[in-house]
Amino acid sequence: TLDWNDSFVSVYSRDNPNLLFSMCGFDVRILPKCRTILESHIYQKESVWDLRNEITKEKTAQAFLRVDGDSCKRFENRIRSILMASGSTTFTKIANKWNT
Repeated sequence: TLDWNDSFVSVYSRDNPNLLFSMCGFDVRILPKCRTILESHIYQKESVWDLRNEITKEKTAQAFLRVDGDSCKRFENRIRSILMASGSTTFTKIANKWNT
């Protein structure tokens, strides 16, 4: 069975050119190159990855990545717990604890 509380469905159609999904704490939106109206709509940002055909090396789509809210909260809570447990220790000791 599926747990629909944390799931969503993306319908890829003529009116909706994006494919949406969530995986490993990331929300991903894939926009195929053939669905962009103009070449100027191809984005070049930090959170955008070009997807290429491995054989022809042609750019076929772009993936827009975003960290979901729950993952950001888990990260903040982890940092907060490390800092609270560290007390007045040096930064080096805190960094070493983070890396374990």
